[in-house]
Amino acid sequence: MPFFDSYARLEPAAPSGDLDQGFTAPIADPAWFLTRQWQLGELQGEDAGSPILVHYQVTLQPLTDPQGRDARTTPTSALVEAHPDQWWTPGRRLRHGARWVARAEAERPDLVEGLRALSARGLPPPYDAFNGVAPDGLRIARTREALGVPAEWLADLPDEARAPLGDTWDPSRFIHTGQVDAGPVRFDIASTGGAIDWYSADGRPGPAPDQSVMERAVTLPIRMNYQGAPAPRWWEIEPRSFDVGGFPPDRSHFATLLLIDVVSSHSDDWFLFLVKAPETPLVGQMVTLSSIEVTDSFGERHTLSPPEGDWSLFDVDGVPSRWSLPVFPLAASPLAGPPIDEVDLAVDEDANLLWAVERRIDGVEVSDERPKDREPLEPGFVADASEAVAQRYDPTSPLRPHWHPYTLQLPPQLERHVDVVGPVHDHVADTT
Repeated sequence: MPFFDSYARLEPAAPSGDLDQGFTAPIADPAWFLTRQWQLGELQGEDAGSPILVHYQVTLQPLTDPQGRDARTTPTSALVEAHPDQWWTPGRRLRHGARWVARAEAERPDLVEGLRALSARGLPPPYDAFNGVAPDGLRIARTREALGVPAEWLADLPDEARAPLGDTWDPSRFIHTGQVDAGPVRFDIASTGGAIDWYSADGRPGPAPDQSVMERAVTLPIRMNYQGAPAPRWWEIEPRSFDVGGFPPDRSHFATLLLIDVVSSHSDDWFLFLVKAPETPLVGQMVTLSSIEVTDSFGERHTLSPPEGDWSLFDVDGVPSRWSLPVFPLAASPLAGPPIDEVDLAVDEDANLLWAVERRIDGVEVSDERPKDREPLEPGFVADASEAVAQRYDPTSPLRPHWHPYTLQLPPQLERHVDVVGPVHDHVADTT
């Protein structure tokens, strides 16, 4: 006959009640807490007044790039990620090319044939209709001396139009590297295409002369406030929109424990003030606080100094003081347009190769689909953009258009360089 065994099992029971009450800490007798504070000596303290006035002195060093462009008027991303010929937009190349040809027809007929021969090339759509047809102002400007074009014809152009800027793109690391000078300090900036701020820069001695401007200012300090901060007075209702209990501290997150300690008990001790120069904007400058003097509610003055040790919330290597910080101008929106060149990278572990598959060249989408009537593939073949398909890898098949094999070598400098090991198009050879 069937029989049943019974077992005893312990199961954890869910705690009853609301967990939020643990952080709200409701009390029924506030006077009891005041009494306990008096008994424990917590009410015995210094007659320290609250800060009511701040006198400070600020030193400013303008930020400029090696080409002399002013960071106070140009976003930092435009200085660091600048293309060598970025001033020459398609419209300017065509407009100035036509203007110089017309001037040559009126003043120097001997130059007309040479100027017309320098036609535009490589213009993206919709300007590609002018490739090989219209004279190119950029090519004329770059070969002005060889053609014999008078220098006064280019006198109305800015310096960056007459001479190309340095190329800041590092193909071995896929980043832009640039420099910005602030007096005797040069900041090396590495940009991956995102926002450029103080944490993107490392300072070192630079060649620029000292052009500092010193200004004095007076301002009012305010109590630092943040979401979920404890109320500054007794028994005031505190907002609960910020749940400090969501950050449980443990041994591996000591900084989280410090954060909870600051949020829970030290909000009354933090004040802040706005740093500004009365006559000079701070944007595009290296700002250094030379001195800070705080006046409290008892009329006493206290001189502040930077924190001791190596710790700082905003710390940049190579700056003259712990109170120095470069303030870079940021663009309101990212300076990004449609992609000009687009490459997919894929690893072939069997062949120990890295494949670079071109998807867009000079703004035009290309296809890696091999034409059905061409086998094997002809050298230099460029597929029609209308035949673009999804990326596909066929083992042991002939090399597809715009597929380029690479091997990766790691030199002693730990820099990643790319060496071509297979047949490539001229476009890729020029790039690498």
